[in-house]
Amino acid sequence: MDFLSGLNPNQKEAALSKEGPVLVVAGAGAGKTRTLTSRVCALIQNGVPPERILAVTFTNRAASEMRDRIRKILGSRESAPSPFFSNGEPFIGTFHSLGVRILRDTPEFGIPKNFTIKDKDGALSLLKEAMRNAGCDPKQFEPRRLQAIISRQKGELLSVEDYLALKGDGFAPRTIAAA
Repeated sequence: MDFLSGLNPNQKEAALSKEGPVLVVAGAGAGKTRTLTSRVCALIQNGVPPERILAVTFTNRAASEMRDRIRKILGSRESAPSPFFSNGEPFIGTFHSLGVRILRDTPEFGIPKNFTIKDKDGALSLLKEAMRNAGCDPKQFEPRRLQAIISRQKGELLSVEDYLALKGDGFAPRTIAAA
């Protein structure tokens, strides 16, 4: 298993672990991507169907490197064709890309597959439009402050109704709820 060469004992332990998920936490340049790449390769070589493997990283760069390394390692085997290519691929991506994939591939959520994700500025533009539609002048309330309040409420999983029940029926809570 040449993909294990260069790993230290702790990295090898993580790469060869056969039961359950493995969380690899280490500083920059410590070999996290190499360790996870080795684990995915070991799982596939031990018969785990690639489409049953989930590898999640924080950065697009790490995910891309992992995909490229795994394709190179498994694609260069001399024996039978790599299951990596013939039976699907493992999911290797960021937490954000995993979330998007779940939303796109779960019709029960009722979200169209062609949805777009707005960045903070795009969300702010939508919020200003929603404020105007709710009869509120964006100059009357600071949209970024409203955005922070809404974000906090979403983080606490509060519905509009729950928010109003918690904050009362004042002008500000009604305006925030309407937006």
